[in-house]
Amino acid sequence: MSAPHARHRGLLLAVLLAGMVMNNIDVAIVNVAGPSIGAGLSASGAELQLIVSGYVLAYAMLLITGARLGDLRGYRRTFLGGLAIFTLASLACGLAPSAVLLIVARVVQGVGAALMVPQVLTGIQRAFPDGLARLRALGWYAAALSGGAVVGQILGGVLVWADLFHTTWRPVFLINVPIGIVLLVAASRLLPPDGEHQRDQGDETVVGRRREQEGVKRPPPTGLCATSGSRWDLRR
Repeated sequence: MSAPHARHRGLLLAVLLAGMVMNNIDVAIVNVAGPSIGAGLSASGAELQLIVSGYVLAYAMLLITGARLGDLRGYRRTFLGGLAIFTLASLACGLAPSAVLLIVARVVQGVGAALMVPQVLTGIQRAFPDGLARLRALGWYAAALSGGAVVGQILGGVLVWADLFHTTWRPVFLINVPIGIVLLVAASRLLPPDGEHQRDQGDETVVGRRREQEGVKRPPPTGLCATSGSRWDLRR
C-alpha cells in the first residue's frame, strides 16, 4: 500500500468516525445541559424528556431504514445527506426560541443521524477490504463509539459553564455547525463515488437472476426420471 493511498484512507476514516462521534456526543451532551435548557426556555419536565428522547427515538426507529437507503442510493450520497440534515437541525436547535421548536429540531436531528451513522461501517468495509488495516480501522471505530458519550458529558459541562457570549446552553448545539460544514467539504472530496459499487451490485443481481432462470428451464437429471418411471411402473 503506497503512502498517499494510506494517507487518503486514514483521512477518510477520520471523517467517517467524526460524523459518528458527533452523534454520540449529541446523545450525552443534552443530559448535561438539560437544567440550563429548562431554565432558559421555561420548559416543563415532560418537554425536557422529549428534548432528550425525541432525538434518540427518531435515531433508533430509522436506523435500519438509513442502512437500507445506503444500500439502495449509495453510502456516499446517504452519508452526505444525513450529515447535511444533522448540521442544519443543529443550527435550528441552537436558535430555537421555544421548547416545542427545540423538540421538533431534535427529532429532525435524529433523522439525520439515522441516515449518517449506518454508512460509517459500510465506508470502513469498502475502504479497508481485509487484513490488518481493517482490524485497526474497526478498533478505532469501537473506540469512537464508546468514547463519544464520555466526551459529550465533559464537553456539555464545559460549554454550559463557559456561557459563551451569554448564550448559556445554545453552544452545545451550535458547535456542531462549523464541524458539520468542515466534514461536509472533506467527505465530498474523500468519499469514493457510489456509481461503480452500485454497478457491480447490479451486475451481480443480473447474473443471479439468469442463473435462477437457467435452473428453472434446465430439465431434471435422467436418473431422477428413471427413478420416477420405475416407481410408476411398480405402481402399475
